Amino acid sequence: MLKNKTFLIFLILAIGLSACGTQSATETLPTIAEDTLKVEEAVTSEAVAEIETEIETTSNALSYPVVETGQGFCYSNDGESITCPNEGEALYGQDAQFTGNTFSYTDNANGTVTDNVTGLLWEQTPDSGNYSWNEAQTYCESLSVGGKDDWRMPNLKELFSIKYPSRSSST
Repeated sequence: MLKNKTFLIFLILAIGLSACGTQSATETLPTIAEDTLKVEEAVTSEAVAEIETEIETTSNALSYPVVETGQGFCYSNDGESITCPNEGEALYGQDAQFTGNTFSYTDNANGTVTDNVTGLLWEQTPDSGNYSWNEAQTYCESLSVGGKDDWRMPNLKELFSIKYPSRSSST
């Protein structure tokens, strides 16, 4: 449970420091910001359990395009690189054995970048300052870039869609 609390606290901090995103008028993406904010206010085992349930419910009820992790190797239980096992063999089903949506972005030449897999629009060069949750929300809400002024904080799934695992030291 401590590992889950640590992960959620890291996630809150990462969201607070992340770029703002916007969505088109035809998109409706759910947000779990209110639940995430509960963890920031008081990290109790009860609050964590409630948020985990909400995340699981949201995850099971909705589908999102998933971007590949870029993982290209299979591993043994000892962490050694191995030839990827065949279906039915022990350790089959590792990340490297599945292909999906490759990272794909378009520079819109207006201060924004479009994620071609998820359809999300991101600020290309976000302010690198450190913000509290409320300050980050205010920053996004007051942002006007790329001809848009409806920017908001990314939700959990949106934030993970731009994480590039092979370039990150934390998971």
